[in-house]
Parts: sequence; C-alpha cells; structure tokens
Amino acid sequence: MKYRLIVTDLDGTLLDEKKNIPDENIKAIERYRQKGGLFTIATGRGEKGAIPYIKKLNIDIPAILFNGGELYDPVKGCIYSVYLDRKIYDIVLDNFKDNPDVGIVVHFHDKVFISEKKPVHDLYFEVQGIVCDWVENLEDIKKANKVLLVGDVEKTKKEIAKIEERFGININAVQSDKYYFEILPEKVSKGEGLIKLCEYLNIPLTSACAVGDNFNDISLIKAAGLGVAVENAEETLKKKARFITKRNDQGGVAFLIENILLGCI
Repeated sequence: MKYRLIVTDLDGTLLDEKKNIPDENIKAIERYRQKGGLFTIATGRGEKGAIPYIKKLNIDIPAILFNGGELYDPVKGCIYSVYLDRKIYDIVLDNFKDNPDVGIVVHFHDKVFISEKKPVHDLYFEVQGIVCDWVENLEDIKKANKVLLVGDVEKTKKEIAKIEERFGININAVQSDKYYFEILPEKVSKGEGLIKLCEYLNIPLTSACAVGDNFNDISLIKAAGLGVAVENAEETLKKKARFITKRNDQGGVAFLIENILLGCI
C-alpha cells in the first residue's frame, strides 16, 4: 500500500454538517486499518473537543491538535506541546477584549477559557458544543496553546495586521473556519505537526496522505505525500491538492480510502 498513514481534518472534512462521523467513513477507516494502514486526525480543536472523536474512532496513534501545536497520544496523553509567546498573548487580549464584535476563547490542553460571553461567542458554542471554563480575567491564565478569535474574520485580519505594524511583531495566525481566526505559537502549523508525527512514527512523509477543507489545512496537504481536498473545501486549498474527494457530507474520507485501497491513487 503506497500510503501507510492517513491524517484527516475533522470539521468540514471527516465530520458531516451535523458534526457526526458518517458510517461509511467509520467502516472505510476500519478496512484501511485491517490492511495495515495507520489513521489519525489533525485538527484545530484541543483535547476537550477532539478526544470524543479519538475515542469513537479508536485512534491508537498520536493525533495532531491545536493546528499542529500538540501531539496527543490516546494512552500517554500529551507527548509534545508548544505555547503562545506571553508578549503576543497579552497584546492580543488587550486589543480584542473590549471589542464587542470579537469573542475570545483561550485554549490550554483540556481547558477552554472565556471571561465574558459576547453575542458573537454563540458562533463557537453552537458549533463546538463543549463546556467552557469561566475565569474573571483571561490575563491570569499562565499558558495557552492558542487564542481563538470568533467573529468577522476579515475585520479581525485587518486588526491583527495593524497590531503587527504597531508593535513591530509577527503573529502566527490562520483562518480555520468562516468565523474563526486562530492565534498560534511561532512556526506552528498542521504541516509542521505532520512532520513531527511522521518522525515519531518513523514513517516517511511520502507515505502519508492528508485531507482537509480549510485554510489551516493548506500546510498539512502540502507536507504530505498525497494532499487531498474534499469537494466542499476552500478553492485556495483545492488548488493545492493532488486529489479531490467527495464532499464531507457524502463520505469523502471513505471515497478517498477506497481509492487508496484499490491502488487508484
């Protein structure tokens, strides 16, 4: 089998529009494993949001979480993690905490923190369906894997650009959803996460297949031996992919796996 490892994004890729894993995807993943393949996920979600899917899929190798900022082993727990530079963390909080159009969600391993609920936060709660940890001041959090800014992404991008110019800094940020703009540690990306995972598994990148749908998946599919986009993916990502599979709500991951097992790609 040419591709010994498949790594897939969750939202918009492996999951359907109701955030469920289609049965055809589950069955195809099991067939792939029976043939000796390794399967895992690469997601912007942290431990709290990803672990239910890791358990449902019986994933037995590390998963890439926080857009590449952490490798999480189902047995050992976190085996690799990096955190936001404190200066950047404080600057981002200071510039967005009083903005009514941007919701701040801070992630640290299995914790998800907010300090106040703005109307725009509903764009996160309704989709993710997880319980957050309430704190009085986000500034009191000592470490963070990422800061998620929820709201109008284009306006947020422009504000981040102004912050970079004002303070003379570079902020590693990526759009992961229509309403999500994520502030990440320096050099963190799903592509770098895949590189670290393949090193850990002692598998060449050329033997890895990666599939995604959004801007934060571009580095992932570029790093893999076979980069795949689901049909519903952003056009920018589809142009980088070597193979286009079916939509996420049509069992796109299952269709990809069947093609790999048949030797068609």
